[in-house]
Amino acid sequence: MFRISSLERSAEALLEAAFPDGLSIPIDVDYVAEAYLNLEIIPIPGLEANYSVWGSFWKTAEGQYRLIIDQDVMDDKPNLYRFTLGEEIAHYVLHRSHFAEVEDVKQACQVQKELQADLHHMERNAKWFSSAILMPSQVVRDEANRTYGTLVSHVGYGDTDAIVKKLAGLLARQFRVSPQAMRIRMDNHPCKVTEAVERAVTGHHADLWEERC
Repeated sequence: MFRISSLERSAEALLEAAFPDGLSIPIDVDYVAEAYLNLEIIPIPGLEANYSVWGSFWKTAEGQYRLIIDQDVMDDKPNLYRFTLGEEIAHYVLHRSHFAEVEDVKQACQVQKELQADLHHMERNAKWFSSAILMPSQVVRDEANRTYGTLVSHVGYGDTDAIVKKLAGLLARQFRVSPQAMRIRMDNHPCKVTEAVERAVTGHHADLWEERC
């Protein structure tokens, strides 16, 4: 089980190495997988229907890692595709040894299902790592501050819950993730955007971090 701080540092280091000239949003997660990590992304028709997973990976006899994604997810569900790709990158970075004996799609999916069972700690690690890749904490905080200031200038400070919900939706579109994924990221360390919004709305501040020491 990795500590959250360790997952955050690993994700940050990966992004810094993949994008040495700086980050832009949405994060190009395909570039991270294909160009930086040299993972071959292969869409598989019926992957979820046949094996109950959206993605997995394995290493070929030639030494090439193949990352497989359900084709319907890749073609029709962009937010889910990006998050799934982020999770598979996480498994590749964090848990590659568990796939060492995998030789084909069926075996890859079986290992994936084992990791997913009862939200196994490795699956939780992968979900957190994927969030950290797609929604880098400092970038989220910066964009949240900018977007929040514009938002309250139009709607005022009347309804904290509505402001948080609207902010999550606006940021989700910027980062190309689901509103649910963004809200979880906003609620938790190290972003803690929701907490900052609640303080700022109460104090009628247009800057989320105005009260920072």
